[in-house]
Amino acid sequence: MPFGKFERFTAGFCMAIPFFLLTANETAGKTVPMFIVSVIITILPLAIPLLVQFTKNPKNYGMVIMTAGGILLFGLYKLFIDLFQVEDMGSISAYVLMDNSHVFGMLLAIAAMLFIVNGAVYWNKKEFAEGEWRSLLNVGLGIFLLLVVIFRCDKTPTIHLVVAGIFFLLCAWGTIRRPAKKEKRGQQRFFDFAPVTVMTIGMIGHFGHSSLDFWPFNLFNLFGAESIALWITGLDFILVSLKKEIDPLPVLRSLTRARIDPRDGKKDERQVSASKEPG
Repeated sequence: MPFGKFERFTAGFCMAIPFFLLTANETAGKTVPMFIVSVIITILPLAIPLLVQFTKNPKNYGMVIMTAGGILLFGLYKLFIDLFQVEDMGSISAYVLMDNSHVFGMLLAIAAMLFIVNGAVYWNKKEFAEGEWRSLLNVGLGIFLLLVVIFRCDKTPTIHLVVAGIFFLLCAWGTIRRPAKKEKRGQQRFFDFAPVTVMTIGMIGHFGHSSLDFWPFNLFNLFGAESIALWITGLDFILVSLKKEIDPLPVLRSLTRARIDPRDGKKDERQVSASKEPG
Protein backbone atom coordinates (compact mmCIF):
# COMPACT_ATOMS: atom_id res chain seq x y z
CA MET A 1 0.00 0.00 0.00
CA PRO A 2 1.66 3.28 -1.11
CA PHE A 3 0.13 5.28 1.73
CA GLY A 4 1.62 2.84 4.24
CA LYS A 5 5.06 3.64 2.82
CA PHE A 6 4.34 7.36 3.08
CA GLU A 7 3.36 6.91 6.74
CA ARG A 8 6.61 5.07 7.42
CA PHE A 9 8.62 7.79 5.67
CA THR A 10 6.84 10.36 7.87
CA ALA A 11 7.77 8.23 10.87
CA GLY A 12 11.42 8.01 9.86
CA PHE A 13 11.71 11.75 9.24
CA CYS A 14 10.02 12.54 12.55
CA MET A 15 12.34 10.23 14.49
CA ALA A 16 15.42 11.61 12.73
CA ILE A 17 14.74 15.28 13.62
CA PRO A 18 16.83 15.23 16.86
CA PHE A 19 19.74 13.67 14.97
CA PHE A 20 19.55 16.19 12.12
CA LEU A 21 19.55 19.03 14.66
CA LEU A 22 22.59 17.62 16.45
CA THR A 23 24.30 17.35 13.06
CA ALA A 24 23.43 20.90 11.99
CA ASN A 25 25.04 22.38 15.09
CA GLU A 26 28.41 20.62 14.72
CA THR A 27 31.64 21.39 12.93
CA ALA A 28 32.27 20.28 9.36
CA GLY A 29 34.57 17.41 10.35
CA LYS A 30 31.79 15.48 12.07
CA THR A 31 28.80 16.36 9.97
CA VAL A 32 29.20 13.83 7.14
CA PRO A 33 29.01 10.61 9.24
CA MET A 34 26.37 12.18 11.48
CA PHE A 35 24.29 13.18 8.45
CA ILE A 36 24.57 9.65 7.01
CA VAL A 37 23.27 8.13 10.25
CA SER A 38 20.38 10.62 10.27
CA VAL A 39 19.43 9.70 6.69
CA ILE A 40 19.55 5.99 7.55
CA ILE A 41 17.12 6.61 10.42
CA THR A 42 14.80 8.39 7.98
CA ILE A 43 14.65 5.58 5.43
CA LEU A 44 14.98 2.57 7.77
CA PRO A 45 11.21 2.36 8.54
CA LEU A 46 10.58 1.64 4.85
CA ALA A 47 12.29 -1.74 5.34
CA ILE A 48 10.34 -2.71 8.46
CA PRO A 49 7.74 -4.88 6.63
CA LEU A 50 10.63 -7.13 5.59
CA LEU A 51 11.89 -7.36 9.17
CA VAL A 52 8.41 -8.21 10.47
CA GLN A 53 8.38 -11.35 8.33
CA PHE A 54 11.10 -12.82 10.56
CA THR A 55 8.94 -12.69 13.71
CA LYS A 56 7.70 -16.11 14.78
CA ASN A 57 4.22 -14.77 15.47
CA PRO A 58 3.16 -11.93 13.12
CA LYS A 59 0.70 -10.72 15.74
CA ASN A 60 3.66 -9.74 17.95
CA TYR A 61 5.08 -7.26 15.46
CA GLY A 62 3.95 -4.33 17.63
CA MET A 63 5.95 -5.54 20.61
CA VAL A 64 8.98 -6.28 18.43
CA ILE A 65 8.93 -2.86 16.74
CA MET A 66 8.43 -0.90 19.97
CA THR A 67 11.23 -2.81 21.74
CA ALA A 68 13.73 -2.96 18.88
CA GLY A 69 12.94 0.60 17.78
CA GLY A 70 13.38 2.02 21.25
CA ILE A 71 16.70 0.22 21.79
CA LEU A 72 17.99 1.21 18.34
CA LEU A 73 17.07 4.88 18.69
CA PHE A 74 18.52 5.13 22.18
CA GLY A 75 21.67 3.36 21.01
CA LEU A 76 22.08 5.75 18.08
CA TYR A 77 21.51 8.70 20.43
CA LYS A 78 24.30 7.41 22.70
CA LEU A 79 26.45 6.94 19.59
CA PHE A 80 26.01 10.59 18.70
CA ILE A 81 26.75 11.78 22.24
CA ASP A 82 29.71 9.50 23.01
CA LEU A 83 31.35 8.61 19.69
CA PHE A 84 30.92 11.98 17.98
CA GLN A 85 31.31 13.81 21.31
CA VAL A 86 28.45 16.23 20.75
CA GLU A 87 26.24 18.02 23.23
CA ASP A 88 22.65 19.05 22.67
CA MET A 89 21.41 22.57 23.37
CA GLY A 90 19.07 21.53 26.18
CA SER A 91 15.88 21.38 24.14
CA ILE A 92 14.78 21.07 20.52
CA SER A 93 13.34 24.59 20.59
CA ALA A 94 16.73 26.03 21.55
CA TYR A 95 18.11 25.11 18.12
CA VAL A 96 16.36 28.17 16.72
CA LEU A 97 19.30 30.05 18.27
CA MET A 98 22.07 28.12 16.48
CA ASP A 99 24.00 29.55 13.54
CA ASN A 100 22.14 27.31 11.09
CA SER A 101 18.75 28.24 12.52
CA HIS A 102 17.14 27.87 9.09
CA VAL A 103 17.69 24.10 9.43
CA PHE A 104 15.54 24.12 12.57
CA GLY A 105 12.67 25.85 10.74
CA MET A 106 13.03 23.66 7.67
CA LEU A 107 13.00 20.35 9.57
CA LEU A 108 9.99 21.18 11.70
CA ALA A 109 8.08 22.71 8.76
CA ILE A 110 8.65 19.60 6.62
CA ALA A 111 7.50 17.35 9.48
CA ALA A 112 4.41 19.54 9.97
CA MET A 113 3.50 19.25 6.29
CA LEU A 114 3.94 15.47 6.40
CA PHE A 115 1.62 15.28 9.42
CA ILE A 116 -1.03 17.42 7.70
CA VAL A 117 -0.89 15.37 4.48
CA ASN A 118 -1.33 12.19 6.54
CA GLY A 119 -4.37 13.75 8.18
CA ALA A 120 -5.84 14.75 4.82
CA VAL A 121 -5.47 11.20 3.50
CA TYR A 122 -7.21 9.78 6.57
CA TRP A 123 -10.00 12.32 6.08
CA ASN A 124 -10.57 11.17 2.48
CA LYS A 125 -10.09 7.44 3.14
CA LYS A 126 -12.98 6.67 5.46
CA GLU A 127 -12.42 2.93 5.08
CA PHE A 128 -9.23 3.20 7.13
CA ALA A 129 -9.63 1.92 10.66
CA GLU A 130 -9.32 4.80 13.18
CA GLY A 131 -9.74 7.23 10.29
CA GLU A 132 -12.17 9.55 12.01
CA TRP A 133 -9.88 10.55 14.89
CA ARG A 134 -6.54 9.92 13.19
CA SER A 135 -7.23 12.63 10.65
CA LEU A 136 -7.83 15.19 13.39
CA LEU A 137 -4.80 14.01 15.37
CA ASN A 138 -2.40 14.22 12.43
CA VAL A 139 -3.65 17.63 11.30
CA GLY A 140 -3.38 18.81 14.92
CA LEU A 141 0.20 17.57 15.12
CA GLY A 142 1.07 19.46 11.95
CA ILE A 143 -0.62 22.72 12.96
CA PHE A 144 0.88 22.86 16.44
CA LEU A 145 4.32 21.95 15.13
CA LEU A 146 4.09 24.87 12.72
CA LEU A 147 3.09 27.10 15.63
CA VAL A 148 6.21 25.92 17.48
CA VAL A 149 8.25 27.31 14.59
CA ILE A 150 6.25 30.54 14.31
CA PHE A 151 6.27 31.38 18.03
CA ARG A 152 9.95 31.15 18.90
CA CYS A 153 11.06 30.26 22.39
CA ASP A 154 13.20 33.41 22.65
CA LYS A 155 10.58 35.86 21.30
CA THR A 156 7.27 34.59 22.67
CA PRO A 157 8.22 32.06 25.36
CA THR A 158 4.76 31.71 26.94
CA ILE A 159 2.91 31.02 23.68
CA HIS A 160 5.74 28.77 22.53
CA LEU A 161 5.53 26.73 25.74
CA VAL A 162 1.75 26.32 25.35
CA VAL A 163 1.78 25.19 21.70
CA ALA A 164 4.80 22.93 22.27
CA GLY A 165 3.09 21.38 25.29
CA ILE A 166 -0.06 20.68 23.24
CA PHE A 167 2.04 19.13 20.47
CA PHE A 168 3.75 16.73 22.85
CA LEU A 169 0.44 15.88 24.52
CA LEU A 170 -0.90 14.94 21.09
CA CYS A 171 2.18 12.77 20.54
CA ALA A 172 1.45 10.89 23.76
CA TRP A 173 -2.30 10.69 23.13
CA GLY A 174 -1.83 9.21 19.66
CA THR A 175 0.29 6.43 21.13
CA ILE A 176 -1.92 5.43 24.06
CA ARG A 177 -5.14 5.93 22.07
CA ARG A 178 -4.24 3.28 19.49
CA PRO A 179 -6.78 0.43 19.93
CA ALA A 180 -5.72 -3.09 20.83
CA LYS A 181 -7.34 -6.47 20.51
CA LYS A 182 -8.67 -7.87 23.75
CA GLU A 183 -6.14 -10.70 24.01
CA LYS A 184 -3.22 -8.28 23.41
CA ARG A 185 -4.54 -5.28 25.34
CA GLY A 186 -2.42 -5.67 28.46
CA GLN A 187 0.78 -6.31 26.54
CA GLN A 188 0.21 -3.42 24.13
CA ARG A 189 -0.73 -1.01 26.90
CA PHE A 190 2.59 -1.69 28.62
CA PHE A 191 4.63 -1.01 25.48
CA ASP A 192 2.58 2.12 24.76
CA PHE A 193 2.52 3.62 28.23
CA ALA A 194 6.16 2.84 29.14
CA PRO A 195 7.81 5.32 26.70
CA VAL A 196 5.09 7.91 27.36
CA THR A 197 5.82 7.59 31.08
CA VAL A 198 9.57 8.01 30.50
CA MET A 199 8.89 11.11 28.36
CA THR A 200 6.64 12.57 31.06
CA ILE A 201 9.22 11.94 33.79
CA GLY A 202 11.86 13.73 31.75
CA MET A 203 9.66 16.77 31.16
CA ILE A 204 8.58 16.97 34.79
CA GLY A 205 12.21 16.69 35.84
CA HIS A 206 13.15 19.58 33.54
CA PHE A 207 10.48 22.00 34.74
CA GLY A 208 10.90 20.99 38.38
CA HIS A 209 14.68 20.62 38.32
CA SER A 210 15.19 22.79 41.38
CA SER A 211 13.24 20.40 43.62
CA LEU A 212 13.40 17.17 41.60
CA ASP A 213 17.14 16.74 41.13
CA PHE A 214 17.12 13.01 41.81
CA TRP A 215 16.48 9.72 40.01
CA PRO A 216 14.54 9.20 37.78
CA PHE A 217 13.80 12.87 37.09
CA ASN A 218 17.43 13.72 36.41
CA LEU A 219 18.06 10.92 33.91
CA PHE A 220 17.98 13.23 30.88
CA ASN A 221 17.19 16.80 29.93
CA LEU A 222 14.30 18.31 27.98
CA PHE A 223 15.97 17.53 24.65
CA GLY A 224 15.93 13.85 25.57
CA ALA A 225 12.28 13.95 26.63
CA GLU A 226 11.26 15.76 23.44
CA SER A 227 13.25 13.28 21.36
CA ILE A 228 11.38 10.40 23.01
CA ALA A 229 8.09 12.12 22.13
CA LEU A 230 9.10 12.26 18.46
CA TRP A 231 10.32 8.67 18.55
CA ILE A 232 7.10 7.26 20.02
CA THR A 233 5.10 9.23 17.45
CA GLY A 234 7.22 7.76 14.68
CA LEU A 235 6.84 4.23 16.06
CA ASP A 236 3.09 4.80 16.34
CA PHE A 237 2.95 5.79 12.66
CA ILE A 238 4.87 2.64 11.74
CA LEU A 239 2.51 0.36 13.68
CA VAL A 240 -0.56 2.02 12.20
CA SER A 241 0.84 1.67 8.67
CA LEU A 242 1.57 -2.03 9.19
CA LYS A 243 -1.91 -2.60 10.57
CA LYS A 244 -3.37 -1.54 7.25
CA GLU A 245 -1.29 -4.18 5.48
CA ILE A 246 -1.76 -6.98 8.01
CA ASP A 247 -5.24 -6.32 9.41
CA PRO A 248 -7.95 -7.08 6.78
CA LEU A 249 -10.49 -4.71 8.35
CA PRO A 250 -9.82 -1.77 6.00
CA VAL A 251 -10.15 -4.05 2.97
CA LEU A 252 -13.46 -5.44 4.21
CA ARG A 253 -14.77 -1.94 4.78
CA SER A 254 -13.77 -0.83 1.31
CA LEU A 255 -15.47 -3.87 -0.18
CA THR A 256 -18.62 -3.09 1.76
CA ARG A 257 -18.59 0.46 0.45
CA ALA A 258 -18.34 -0.92 -3.08
CA ARG A 259 -21.21 -3.29 -2.26
CA ILE A 260 -19.15 -6.33 -3.16
CA ASP A 261 -19.33 -9.57 -1.23
CA PRO A 262 -15.68 -10.37 -0.29
CA ARG A 263 -16.40 -14.09 -0.18
CA ASP A 264 -17.40 -14.60 -3.78
CA GLY A 265 -17.10 -11.21 -5.46
CA LYS A 266 -20.85 -11.00 -6.17
CA LYS A 267 -22.79 -7.81 -5.90
CA ASP A 268 -24.62 -7.03 -2.68
CA GLU A 269 -28.23 -8.24 -2.67
CA ARG A 270 -29.44 -4.66 -2.13
CA GLN A 271 -27.70 -3.61 -5.33
CA VAL A 272 -29.11 -6.58 -7.25
CA SER A 273 -32.66 -5.89 -6.10
CA ALA A 274 -32.29 -2.22 -6.94
CA SER A 275 -31.13 -3.05 -10.43
CA LYS A 276 -34.27 -5.12 -11.01
CA GLU A 277 -36.63 -2.28 -10.20
CA PRO A 278 -38.31 -0.81 -13.32
CA GLY A 279 -37.47 2.65 -14.60
